[in-house]
Amino acid sequence: MTAPEWTMRQKSILVLCALAIVLDGFDTQVIGFAAPALLADWGITKAQLAPILGIGLFGMSLGAAAGGYVGDRLGRRFGMIGSTVLFGIATCAMAGAHSLIELGAYRFIAGLGLGGALPIAAALVAEITPAHRKSLAVSISIICIPVGGIVGGLLAAPLLPLIGWKGLFAIAGSLPLIVAVAHVFALPESPSYLETRAARMADAGDAKRTDRHQSWQHERFFHALKSDDLLSDTFVLWAAFGASLMSGYLYFNWLPVLLADAGFQLSATSQGLLAYNIGCVVSGIVVGAIASRVGTRTPLLLLSGFAAAGAIALMLVPPTPDRSALLMIALAVQGFCLGGVQPLLYALAVHVFPPHIRTTGIGSAAGVGRIGAILSSALGAATLAWGASSFFLAIAIAQIGCALCILAIRRHDRGSTPQAAG
Repeated sequence: MTAPEWTMRQKSILVLCALAIVLDGFDTQVIGFAAPALLADWGITKAQLAPILGIGLFGMSLGAAAGGYVGDRLGRRFGMIGSTVLFGIATCAMAGAHSLIELGAYRFIAGLGLGGALPIAAALVAEITPAHRKSLAVSISIICIPVGGIVGGLLAAPLLPLIGWKGLFAIAGSLPLIVAVAHVFALPESPSYLETRAARMADAGDAKRTDRHQSWQHERFFHALKSDDLLSDTFVLWAAFGASLMSGYLYFNWLPVLLADAGFQLSATSQGLLAYNIGCVVSGIVVGAIASRVGTRTPLLLLSGFAAAGAIALMLVPPTPDRSALLMIALAVQGFCLGGVQPLLYALAVHVFPPHIRTTGIGSAAGVGRIGAILSSALGAATLAWGASSFFLAIAIAQIGCALCILAIRRHDRGSTPQAAG
């Protein structure tokens, strides 16, 4: 049987979502790029900066969970536009912050939008893409996070010495607002959501029945988690997200600081994160295509295993300026491994959760997984106080845990058939 065609219209929707996620990635990582300059400008310590990173990641956790609910209740289009506007405005506001409390408040608000955009985009892309291209399309959208990191690295290296961290925040916040305007005019609603809403409205005979139906809609995700075929996979998936996000945000938020402590110049600290993000992008493209054919289990196990091995290698040979070329290669390889795990976990989540709770399910995994990202703010400050080797050891342990979780999940995508969307 011939698989459905992946149309230009469907691809254009993928591009629109991808643009927002590129800027989500830029704004997520911008505080990491700015951290060395911010620490120097305000004369604060890494321990003082850690709560700012943590409150932003806490906002992202809440945003991921709330974004999933908004996407299921009010629509993918509304959620996508609202999230993008929110993190754009709040990141702009960070440029005017005059204290750690003010900076933290703006970062928390930005985090709500940053966390919400990703699960909504993943669900929308999955629902407008033919089943045999679903893993590839979701992976392409999610790897836009490191694409945003590349954009940030390319901008931060030359601009930070010229316009400072405040100017970088202003640029990072302005770009999402432009994309949000394009979404208003060009982003359609998900057909799956429209069908669900039509069925819900047809079933509602009066306001009281509608309220009862909406209450059932709100509770159905929690009922689904109690079913025998979803409960264990959901909990283990949450743990895998947590381990993966902890590793990724240790790099995103603390790698420039680690390199600055090791004696690298300000521009070189941005280049280290740039190399890591390049590896992430290459991995997402290659691994997404492979997973569309062979499924998610084997690629996820290989990538998490090699990520652990690479982190152990960096632990044994800490970074120094005289080994900068070798370090950039090693960071790109780490990016390839870790950057491949995260989008495949989102693709896996699409297959774990059925359509009627998919956005909420993806949001729950991203939201609960953000606990690992939140912990990375304190863990990064603590491990860097002990030295670079401790930093890389923490990443190795997290990736070993991620591999064990992947082994335990039953509902993996098994390959490239239209029915694989499950």
